[in-house]
Amino acid sequence: MKWIRVILTFGITLGLLWFFNNKQIVADIPLPPLGKFFNPESGFWQNSETREDLPSEKLNLAGLQEPVSVVYDSILVPHIFANNPYDLYFTQGYVTAQHRLWQMEFQTYFAGGRIAELVAGEGALNLDRLHRRLGYREAAKEVVQNFQKDPRISQMVTAYQDGINAYIAQLDYASMPFEYKLLGYEPEPWTLEKTGLLLIYMGSSLTGRDYDLQNTNMLALLGSKERFDFFFPDYAEGIDPVIPNDHQWPFAGVPRVTPDTPYFQEYIKEVIPMSNPQNGSNNWAVHGSKTKNGTPILANDPHLQLNLPSLWYMVQLHGPDVNVMGASLPGAPGIIIGFNDSIAWGVTNGTQDVRDWYRVQFKDATWKEYFYDGNWLKTQLRVEEIVRNDGTVYRDTVYVTHFGPVVYDRGFPNADDREPLRGYALRWTLQSPREELAAFYELNHANNYEDYARALPKYGVPSQNFVFASVSNDVAIWQQGDIPVRFVDQGKFLMEGANPDLQWNEMIPAEQNPNHRNPPRGFVSSANQVSAGPSYPYPIIENGFEYYRNRRINQQLTAWDSITVQDMMELQQDNFGLKAAENLPWMLDSLNDSIMTAEQRDAYEVLRGWDYQYVIESAGPVVFEIWWDTLMQLTWDEWMVDSLALRRPHDYRSAQILLAAPNDTLMDIVGTLERETTGDLLRISFAAAAAVYAEAVAAGDDTWGPWKGTTVRHLSRQLPLSENNLATHGYRGIVNATSQGHGPSWRMVVELSNDGPNAYGVYPGGQSGNPGSWYYKTFIERWRTGNYYPLHLMRAPADATQPLTIQHLNPAN
Repeated sequence: MKWIRVILTFGITLGLLWFFNNKQIVADIPLPPLGKFFNPESGFWQNSETREDLPSEKLNLAGLQEPVSVVYDSILVPHIFANNPYDLYFTQGYVTAQHRLWQMEFQTYFAGGRIAELVAGEGALNLDRLHRRLGYREAAKEVVQNFQKDPRISQMVTAYQDGINAYIAQLDYASMPFEYKLLGYEPEPWTLEKTGLLLIYMGSSLTGRDYDLQNTNMLALLGSKERFDFFFPDYAEGIDPVIPNDHQWPFAGVPRVTPDTPYFQEYIKEVIPMSNPQNGSNNWAVHGSKTKNGTPILANDPHLQLNLPSLWYMVQLHGPDVNVMGASLPGAPGIIIGFNDSIAWGVTNGTQDVRDWYRVQFKDATWKEYFYDGNWLKTQLRVEEIVRNDGTVYRDTVYVTHFGPVVYDRGFPNADDREPLRGYALRWTLQSPREELAAFYELNHANNYEDYARALPKYGVPSQNFVFASVSNDVAIWQQGDIPVRFVDQGKFLMEGANPDLQWNEMIPAEQNPNHRNPPRGFVSSANQVSAGPSYPYPIIENGFEYYRNRRINQQLTAWDSITVQDMMELQQDNFGLKAAENLPWMLDSLNDSIMTAEQRDAYEVLRGWDYQYVIESAGPVVFEIWWDTLMQLTWDEWMVDSLALRRPHDYRSAQILLAAPNDTLMDIVGTLERETTGDLLRISFAAAAAVYAEAVAAGDDTWGPWKGTTVRHLSRQLPLSENNLATHGYRGIVNATSQGHGPSWRMVVELSNDGPNAYGVYPGGQSGNPGSWYYKTFIERWRTGNYYPLHLMRAPADATQPLTIQHLNPAN
């Protein structure tokens, strides 16, 4: 018995040691090796960092060629001073990894279809399958090939990679970022393909949306192209394009003939997940003729998902031929949005449709051949091996045509509803990236408008409105990206893949993309609206254009003179609801206040006294948004069904239809015996909204700040690592586009003069990506309240005033 007890005790001890030192999965929830995770000598406790825990003052790094100085300013922004380009980008890679390694790598797992390695469950597997089918990994490999076309870019990305790996090489378990310990895995060596995946991931988030399949359903449902165009016009009345409507285009464009049968009608039940429709931005540049100091001012605030760690990382890069500062993307070298001594630039999403779907007819059940232009072409097969969290491998076969991958097929996303010999292939400009990093490299080094104009044609995906200002008092905007030359309506619907007349083969020449320099109105601006009006020589296919922020910005910039940096900051914080201002008066006029209940009168009086400002302490936006959402649900209830993938008109067009066609059959509410009109919808929706508002009043949750609530969420989606329920002004469709989990991810304002740039910026997060660091959320309160940090473009380390620390990096012997 004694030996049995000894053996059992030994066995249990070994079992517990194994359990506590290996990753476990309990009810589909992955647990880290608990013994290692809670070890006080090396576990998560070691990730705690106080305000005084700063980067080492002296380091010897293998790979550096010459000494480098890194000045960390008062908010932990590194100002890197290097004597050669290799050391400059090596150090950028090192210091970025020092603060953001897990974020950098996690984003590449996401883009590369590897989330199932870290997270259990079918959701993770299907996400990986989707990203593999969309071809992100193949596109990233092409990005890497493009790096090699330019020796400057090849050196830059290689040096950046080497710097990241120099940081990874010195890590042990104790110093490893917290999330690796939490998820139970270790960082891999950084590769150029990971940088490529990051760039593809960003391109996908800004172009990964289309309405082709929903439009196909809508066309069939509505019964005619004329009826479809009524609800979804290319150019709604009253639009204010990026390039003003009165602009004269100096070219005729490349003609395309519309085929006899451009539309293929089919009913589609399900569409794949697409990028967030709120992804967008504001930017503008004001000429010195409209500013107080006579110098141009540029502003930019990209609207993306609000994450911790932040999407952006602030840094200054000072080398022998460059001195630039701004927001970088952790995982990619250089500055993406920023300024130097001579210029400033920023970007907003072009929001043009660059994805087309083709119905592919296969020869037989093997799917080895498909029909095109009277011939049977060979299909390429790609087997994707997806490693799951439990170590098993899922193999997924992807069929690839000359259009691109067949994303919808017999096994994805819903096998039951697909005919056995039909698939939908995707043609997407993201599948053919160009030299995007070279374009940003040249912007970082640019001195004038001519440099800006030479840099942009290298850029292909995603299409962006590049705003520009220079010390020579040039302002400009240019929508640059690969935009297909199309015939009218091409790519708006599912197309028949067998017909060669329905595919596109060339892009609009870069010089013919919408662009403007020093316009008479004294400013350029964009906020994700259509890039040009109907006179533009090329058809523009809508992909979720914006209709309110852009007009509010242009109204303000047109009205103002003697503009200051403070004015530009206030415009970025503008909370005026143009949608409410244009629609609430006629909505209220439809109501009869003499027959209202007490709760309806309370809501009515709130709206009557509202100044259209979406501010924390106001009840007006609460009542209006409840009313508007209810009105939209009642108006378009015919199309809110699960049996088909459908869409509804955007808010701007919806308002026009409610006013112009009050008796349209679609105003009728499904399920009632009466035949409703616009007036009926307004009264019914208001009564419902008043009831919801009364409940909010009773709960003490009746003002905009607590009603909306903004969360800056950790990338792992863990709420304890997030900043939750922030009271913020603004909303989607407002210039200050802060919504529940989306909004201005970086705000920058730069005034350019011969005395040097006067620049300011802020983002919702902190420089450190470590949840245990004092610098993890440093900027959130300033960002929330609309305040900024000065951005000092130093010319030498000696320019630093009260730095946190100065890091001296030296080559290792």
